[in-house]
Amino acid sequence: MTRKPFRLNLCLLTAVLAATLALPAAAQTAPSSAPKKPPRPANLEKLEDVPPPPNTLIDPKVKPEETIREEGGKKIIEYRMKGRLYKMRVIQPDGKSYWLIDPKGDGKFIQDEKGVAPTNSVPMWVVYEW
Repeated sequence: MTRKPFRLNLCLLTAVLAATLALPAAAQTAPSSAPKKPPRPANLEKLEDVPPPPNTLIDPKVKPEETIREEGGKKIIEYRMKGRLYKMRVIQPDGKSYWLIDPKGDGKFIQDEKGVAPTNSVPMWVVYEW
């Protein structure tokens, strides 16, 4: 007979615990309707695509100057824009090639296999030069 009160207390404790956990979920009310977007004005005009900010070093409209030279059996093609060296292609005697690219314009070149600047870099534009 001593077991019945224990089972009764256990059942009451379980019920109280379940109610305690269910109350916060029941207290949350679902929004009656999703927030409505404001109406669009009727007199909107379509704008042309905005061009990206100009990069003073690499301009897609201007063809770069190419200089070919040989050094130690390697053929090096240098690409310059406005007199600045920004990319080099190095062709080894065995025919394999790689690229050296200056992504920031500070004279520090990184090696790349494809010849394009990294696509995940932070946009860096020259605002002012003197």
